[in-house]
Amino acid sequence: MSGVLRLLALAAAAPAATVPPPAHSVSVQALPVQVVTARATSPRPFDLPASVDLIDLTGPGRDVPGIGARQALRGVPGLFVGERQNLAQDAPVSIRGFGARAAFGIRGVRLVVDGIPATSPDGQGQLSNAMFGAAERIEVLRGPFAALYANAAGGLIRVITAAGDTPARQRVEVGGGSHGTGHAEVGASGRAGSIGYNFNLDRTHIDGQRGHARADRSGADLRLDWRRSTRQRWTLAMNVFDQPRAQDPQSLTRAQFRADPQQAAPSALAYNTRKRVRQTQAGLTLHQAIGTHQAVRATAYAGRRAVRQYLSVPVFVQASPFSAGGVIDLDGGFHGVDLRWQWCSRALGRPLSVTAGLNDEVEDVHRRGYDNFVGDVLGVRGTLRRDEHDIVVSRGLYVLGTLRPAPRWSVSAGLRRSQVRFRVRDGFVNAVNPDDSGRITYAATTPVVGLLFRLRRDWHVYASWGRAFETPTVAELAYRADGSAGLNLALNPARTSQLELGAKWRGRGGARFDLALFAAATADTLGVDRSSGGRTTYHNIGTSRRRGVELSARWPLVRHWRLGLAATALTAKVRQSDGRRALLPGVPRQRLQLGLDWSGAHGWRAGLQAEALSAVPVGDADSQRAPGYALLGAHVGRTWSFGEVELTAFARLDNIFGRRYVGAVVVNQAQGRFYEAGPGRAVFVGLRLAHGGGDEAATH
Repeated sequence: MSGVLRLLALAAAAPAATVPPPAHSVSVQALPVQVVTARATSPRPFDLPASVDLIDLTGPGRDVPGIGARQALRGVPGLFVGERQNLAQDAPVSIRGFGARAAFGIRGVRLVVDGIPATSPDGQGQLSNAMFGAAERIEVLRGPFAALYANAAGGLIRVITAAGDTPARQRVEVGGGSHGTGHAEVGASGRAGSIGYNFNLDRTHIDGQRGHARADRSGADLRLDWRRSTRQRWTLAMNVFDQPRAQDPQSLTRAQFRADPQQAAPSALAYNTRKRVRQTQAGLTLHQAIGTHQAVRATAYAGRRAVRQYLSVPVFVQASPFSAGGVIDLDGGFHGVDLRWQWCSRALGRPLSVTAGLNDEVEDVHRRGYDNFVGDVLGVRGTLRRDEHDIVVSRGLYVLGTLRPAPRWSVSAGLRRSQVRFRVRDGFVNAVNPDDSGRITYAATTPVVGLLFRLRRDWHVYASWGRAFETPTVAELAYRADGSAGLNLALNPARTSQLELGAKWRGRGGARFDLALFAAATADTLGVDRSSGGRTTYHNIGTSRRRGVELSARWPLVRHWRLGLAATALTAKVRQSDGRRALLPGVPRQRLQLGLDWSGAHGWRAGLQAEALSAVPVGDADSQRAPGYALLGAHVGRTWSFGEVELTAFARLDNIFGRRYVGAVVVNQAQGRFYEAGPGRAVFVGLRLAHGGGDEAATH
């Protein structure tokens, strides 16, 4: 684990037994804590006063191309991932309604890929560089303890690549399917002396069911683990991501969606809207045991990201001297460090653990904007309209402790002090375009506390409470509503208080049951003020409240059969500055996911997945809603063994009945283009050839 999830797990570890990784697609089991110390063990999420889910990406039914966050993250209550069939825009991700209002990218949820933040210091994140096909598991943390992460009110999503170990294993995978989808992966893992390695290459091409939706992307992941001694270990994680082309079909109006949900917006065709992304990053981590009861962990990382995106900003809008044009060109670096000290022993005869640390994150982006036309030709880079440097620095100090005052009780308490500094240096200043340079600093102290009681060995109940804050992003600070120069210094950070009550049960054969009731109140919720003259301004729209219940269960039925359920009921409303109350846009009130898996003899496996979603409001006025839907999918696969060689064939059929549905919404879209169609009926078929180590799928 990484970050505060590791903190929380370590704090609850006194004493906890190690539990092996889950054997099924979505399960709550042990979260491995890779800390080199004789006292550290691997606590289960079952022993934590928080909602934590672990998604095993090696289990049956996970045979999908490594391109979709929606498929990879299914089965977690409270977590919603939209499907927009658009690789030029990240999949919309929200947890308990946090992040649903994001105009682009992912907001309100902390993202980490192999220990390196995929969320920038200002809170804007993306999962585009996460190669889910190469990942071993995903950890999802929801609720108050997410407050120990800077700029993350809703929760944490962490993607982890497996560590290399013996026996060595090599893997080749190819697949293809509907709508011109082609996917290929190669990988190798193992150990050479004291160094473990895991290397993966990934390549995907999509023609797309929607018009103007072609995309190509490739990536490479490398993880090296060097165990210098039983008390010291080094880990190097590197990632390269390249998306040279991703066409953007854009969202549709209600009339356009009804006429043909798979069409591209006319503006997308006129301006050839598209996006190019290149990103490289690397992180180095030291795990060092000190004596019997202490350990330190130090991580340093750095990377670079370049984005060029062509938008459909009309030519007449760009005529404004204040317009930033219709082409976004970003090129910048990021780096950071995280230092952590852990102590686990006893105080007054009772188990006590304490973790303290600090982190420092910096991002420096050169942001330029150009016209998206030259003469009468649209969709090409034209005259420079914006040139600035955006610098964001986030620093935090945190501490977390857990005491077990009695055998059946444990108390966890933590505190984080965060500071986020913004600085903009405007290099595009002339007689009609004023200087938009400026700076501002936000700071907050966010406490959390949790109490867990062990009713029985297999029944735990808990309560937790915490505060969190979320700063505006650079894009939200960029312009003032009155048109004057400088940052929008009137924006306040959103501040949230959360409460969660939960119960957890674990039974034989992997049976489990989790129930969580939660409530959250956010003051100074951020939202769009107005969009005019090529500039979008933001303001604090009021107080939003979220109340809901989450239920997840996994139940073994007759031999070889297993049933899974994840259900969420959420009421999210915002009270605006004029006193009006409305449903929070982008948040479905009910969501249900069911899965039925079968593992048979001779390497066979199969399963069904069903999902139902209620209607989704698309704007503050709640004048339109995306209709609810129900979908059904199926998968089947078989593995053959030939000595050390294993061959796996698998197939998926999604949206069996070919339902037309809205897969994602664009909240408060100015032209009424709220709707993005989900894919129709789609088939994906693949083959995997593995040598050595044993194919994970064959073990189930």
